[in-house]
Amino acid sequence: MEYSTEKEILQPILEHGMEGMSEVLQKLFNLAMKLERENALKAFPYQRTEGRTGYANGFKERHIQSRIGELELQIPQTRNVEFYPSCLERGLRSERAIRLAMAEMYIQGVAT
Repeated sequence: MEYSTEKEILQPILEHGMEGMSEVLQKLFNLAMKLERENALKAFPYQRTEGRTGYANGFKERHIQSRIGELELQIPQTRNVEFYPSCLERGLRSERAIRLAMAEMYIQGVAT
């Protein structure tokens, strides 16, 4: 899978300063959720392996309100395996979900 570079992710901040922060958070969360789905499936997209536990099945769009603006997140879906991103609480569409996710990513040492 092709991953975004740090420059691609941070470009909105470089161009728009702090106004670009919501776009950066949106990109980071979407990337982190894709990576988590890969781990749950034990395979990259389109990869054929004996250890694969299920299949990617598109995305479900969710909007989360935060102090820095509305985030449009693409929640990865799966088939044949129970999956929901750990960085979000089911049904929660507020800044509380973002704070919890950022704290969790910090604790686990998630980096781009």
